[in-house]
Amino acid sequence: MPEWFGSSHTERGLAATPEYLFVVSRNNEANMAVKVLNPLTGADLGELDVTGVAPGALPLNDVETSDDGQILACNLAFYHEQWAANGTWTFTIYKWSDKDAAPVAYITYDNPDELRLGDFFTVKGDLTGDAVITAAAGGTNKVLRWYVSNGNLNTSPDLIELNGLVETKNNTAGLYGLPKVAPLGVTSSDPFIYSSNKIFPTKFNADGSNIIEELNEGNFYSENMAPGADENAVITFEDDGKTFLATASLMGSSSTMNNAQIKAIDISNGLANAADPFFSKGLGIAENAMWNGDVASTVIDGVTYVFHLYANTGLAGFSFDPNAEPEVKVPVTAQGWRRCVQDSINGRSTRPDWLNENTRTLAYGNGHLYVPVCAAANAEGRILILDASDGSLLARELDVKAVNEANDFEHDGNVRIADVEVDDAGHILASNLRLTGTSFKIFAWDDEDSAPYLLVEVTPPFGDEDPAATWQQTAYYMDVKGDIKGDAVIIAARSNYSSVYKWVIKDGVVQNEGNPYVHVLNLLPDDGHWGAYGSAALESSDENTNIWVDADLIDPTRINASGETLSVMPTAVSTSETQPHRTTVKYLKYAGNDYILEWNWVWADHTRLINVSGNLETWDDVEFEEVGSYMGQAENAANLGDCDYFVDGDTLRIYTLSTNNGIKMDNVFEYGPEVDVPVTATGWRRCAIDSVDQVSTKPQWLGLNARAVAATKEHIYVVNTAEGNYPGEILILDAGNGSLLEKTLNVAPVNQGNNTGGDSDIRISDVEVDDAGHILASNMRTAGAFNIYVWENEESEPEKLVEVTPPIDIEDPSMTWQQTAYYFDVKGDVKGNAVIVVARANTATTYKWVIK
Repeated sequence: MPEWFGSSHTERGLAATPEYLFVVSRNNEANMAVKVLNPLTGADLGELDVTGVAPGALPLNDVETSDDGQILACNLAFYHEQWAANGTWTFTIYKWSDKDAAPVAYITYDNPDELRLGDFFTVKGDLTGDAVITAAAGGTNKVLRWYVSNGNLNTSPDLIELNGLVETKNNTAGLYGLPKVAPLGVTSSDPFIYSSNKIFPTKFNADGSNIIEELNEGNFYSENMAPGADENAVITFEDDGKTFLATASLMGSSSTMNNAQIKAIDISNGLANAADPFFSKGLGIAENAMWNGDVASTVIDGVTYVFHLYANTGLAGFSFDPNAEPEVKVPVTAQGWRRCVQDSINGRSTRPDWLNENTRTLAYGNGHLYVPVCAAANAEGRILILDASDGSLLARELDVKAVNEANDFEHDGNVRIADVEVDDAGHILASNLRLTGTSFKIFAWDDEDSAPYLLVEVTPPFGDEDPAATWQQTAYYMDVKGDIKGDAVIIAARSNYSSVYKWVIKDGVVQNEGNPYVHVLNLLPDDGHWGAYGSAALESSDENTNIWVDADLIDPTRINASGETLSVMPTAVSTSETQPHRTTVKYLKYAGNDYILEWNWVWADHTRLINVSGNLETWDDVEFEEVGSYMGQAENAANLGDCDYFVDGDTLRIYTLSTNNGIKMDNVFEYGPEVDVPVTATGWRRCAIDSVDQVSTKPQWLGLNARAVAATKEHIYVVNTAEGNYPGEILILDAGNGSLLEKTLNVAPVNQGNNTGGDSDIRISDVEVDDAGHILASNMRTAGAFNIYVWENEESEPEKLVEVTPPIDIEDPSMTWQQTAYYFDVKGDVKGNAVIVVARANTATTYKWVIK
């Protein structure tokens, strides 16, 4: 952020010409400045002369430029009990003929109605010819408009009252807050577009008496669909023969801390038919409770640039190309492919332009990936088709016209196309997100070229459901097994309510007259319900098959056809960390084993493959692994995502979509050769942010369970163990370049000896090497014994060196969270004289062993 940029809402307005970018700033002793910047670099080129600008609480607030290059800036006419207790009501627009000129008072308006003016104003046209200047009044439905004809200003403005405006956004902003007008011409008969907080951009006739059309909110809903989203600072600009509308868009709000981006959309065919939205990157999260910001555009050397200022956060410029270059071509390796915010090629992010906060689910089938793109608030949706071999977007989509029409229901939470699945025969299914008062529908396509038909339509409630609970949603996620033209089963989870709905299909006919069989679970957490974003997965196409369910407040749970709980997966198995969000489950069979595939969000996206072939009562020795690397940490307000899979003989491909972050495919059991990293005089690196030939240098084995390291001159020892009393391993690497060797330490006796049964215990937690080269490893103990094992060398069997069961001395035996030991240290030779020390987490104690 520039040094001159303040953190107290001191920068709110900007304007652009091909030569300069102008920003009003009050972050100086004079409480006013107009910064002059290089529009291509943001470099500071100085300031406009502000001599003669009248002082005040906000003497300058917004700045605009005319087509002939003149610069105009206005004050803020307003009342504030602290900053303008008597009201500063005179509204003044100053004009500079060029950046080196002195200002003159161009418009002085006495403001007899004491309107709040100057949050924004707009100039359209040439001040030496014909132009129009508008200023919308904050907190009211009024707009002032001045005309310039043949270079002459009419100093008496039109006072326009807008008719028919209603609140169209559900957030905490004040109605008519930060209003702005985008004129669509320079005469008294030309219409204009009005936008403010709580109101979507709306086109009025010239006198404001009639609304001509409104923006289809589904085509312009905030990219992250977050509650509290909003837009302001509307502008229009031309590019490639098309007319675009752009605004500053709030990307969700946590009352004061928020982020914003530019949204632009093609309105050449009218607001109601606006299409092809463009979203810029955000400027970062900062305190901006008033949501102040601005947008400007200009053309430099034939390229359109759109500039964004967000108070307390910064400013940026983006080149705008409606005919953008094709998608980035990503490498496809033995391990798979990725398109995400985490990766870039030749300076371009590999995240697809279409992937945003309105892409939440995906399905694999027919060699393709199907991805719905649908905002909430009853927006029309699409289903994109991707090439599953590399994730590239194909130039066709599913026909969803009938789906959108059937699921048209005015509700802020309504999602017309929520999930998509593919049955075992390649038929495609898609469902809406159903709320109380609407029908839950599943449509089906015979193939990609066919029209959809209604397969299931049903209106809950069923069982004991509370019909008034509109937040009990069906279904963010569904699942299907079998062939819907023959025998199949479809299942949908009911969020925030312990029920699952199941449809049985026999010989292509939906049984039970189309009504679902209801499985009411006896699994109820403390909150009395599952939590949001419930999902369910079928084990087979048998009508009495077992079912796995998951949601925000429960761990993955296996139930039978009667809804009885058979097993609950331990949290440490199912998720990368505690308190995961929005988990999604799939059930699959591969290589003679049964697996649960789970997606969850914990600070980033995580997909986990869990072998559920063993004992699901004790979950002893369960095996699982993280699937690939996470794709990013871009804002994912609802923590949504999805995963699917494809099994072909020895091949298991897992597809993951992380909302707003990326999409990828991992060949789970395909481990190609490690990347050769350069070794220099200063060392070597293998990590997520480095790549060689477009392949990440981060080792495939390095995931969330790699937790400790020790080294000799020749080798590095790495502990790889999950929390939750699961078996671990100690890998051996070449210390010269970090490459993985084909041998590991024998840890079977260690895993067996450290099997304490503690939910938080780690059987192998730390590894160290003494001065004579003996290898030592410890567990992390909460309830049982603390042990240290020792190996004479890499080929030997481990022997127990230390075993002790706290509490010792002052320890409180009831405090099981006092862990021993994440880390320990050794000095000397454990076969001669040595000292070992261990820290006790969460207590002021250290344990020491002396060897002589």
